[in-house]
Amino acid sequence: PLRSAFTIARISSSWRRSFGKSNSGLSGCIDALSAASRSGGRRDRIYHRLGFKPAPESRSVIEVLHHIIEIQRVLAGEMCRDNTNFQRGFPALIAEFAGHVKEATTKEAVLELLRSSLEETKAMVVSFGDANFEQGMTRFDGKQCTKIEMLNFTLAHEMYHRGQLTVYERLLGIEPALTQFFRKMMSASS
Repeated sequence: PLRSAFTIARISSSWRRSFGKSNSGLSGCIDALSAASRSGGRRDRIYHRLGFKPAPESRSVIEVLHHIIEIQRVLAGEMCRDNTNFQRGFPALIAEFAGHVKEATTKEAVLELLRSSLEETKAMVVSFGDANFEQGMTRFDGKQCTKIEMLNFTLAHEMYHRGQLTVYERLLGIEPALTQFFRKMMSASS
């Protein structure tokens, strides 16, 4: 648990320095996700290809985006309850926390859902409070962890799928925003 807390604190501190945030702890970590969502408008460039999938068995762009939103809402929603129970299974959890996500089928609807979902998740996590994230809980696989460890997993899961979308961008011939940012930064410092 302590290692996860340090990881989140390190991520939060790094993002606060990068984006000028003054929050600490969990709210700083959530602010980091907000900043990542806003930085560079990266996802806006891939939205014109919502149906793209690199292989028949892969998720399409919109399916990845729906998955990111669903799991963010499910994991945060269930963690921020006193009686967390991930053993209820994904269908029940998705129905409770994210049943409407797949209704977003246009660029505008997905962008709005990403924005509003992040704001709702941030508010939920912040109001749940740092101390409550030290509580123990049972994971999907029946093993025990603290809620802050599950929050760390939630962040890692979202970053994994953001990376997946970056690969999709490359396959579509789109230069990812972070690559553009570093290229511009390096050329400006030369």
